[in-house]
Amino acid sequence: MNRSLPQYEAREFGAPWGWGNRLTTAALLLVLIVIPVTVAQAPKHRSQPWAWVGVGLIWFILGLCALYSVRGYALRHGQLWIRRSFWWTRIPLTGLVSARVDPDALRGAVRLWGMAGFMAMVGWFYSKRLGRFRAWVTDSSRCVVLEFEDRTVVISPDDPHAFVRALGFESEPVRKQF
Repeated sequence: MNRSLPQYEAREFGAPWGWGNRLTTAALLLVLIVIPVTVAQAPKHRSQPWAWVGVGLIWFILGLCALYSVRGYALRHGQLWIRRSFWWTRIPLTGLVSARVDPDALRGAVRLWGMAGFMAMVGWFYSKRLGRFRAWVTDSSRCVVLEFEDRTVVISPDDPHAFVRALGFESEPVRKQF
């Protein structure tokens, strides 16, 4: 189905953190404060310098994760723009078949490659319901599923219904499945 892009004005949306994202980020940061304190107070061993290397490596990896986190979304010039820490990721909206609000989009999803739980859920995922998809999500309860002719994308703007309407689709009420 070849669908022409709707005409819309440029619009930006926030990327709020959900409770799960807040809790896992806070817990991980707490652990990363406890580990260096424990290493610093440990009796002096020959292996203590290697422990500090390990602590530094963990902080470096988490710094990289912070760089790739999601800060917001924008619709501009027929593209979805995903704001990162220092750059924007652009996704052309050509071939967009549908957009819908789906707070259960990540339920049962398996991460194939990426990060999940520290600042955002970003990367490639798979679920029986959606198949293979790419996600840039900060709050799993606000998921919007964008189905293209050749791929699926999941995001979490601050106002999912307004986002879907901005793309020219009907924003249906969310129905919970029991």
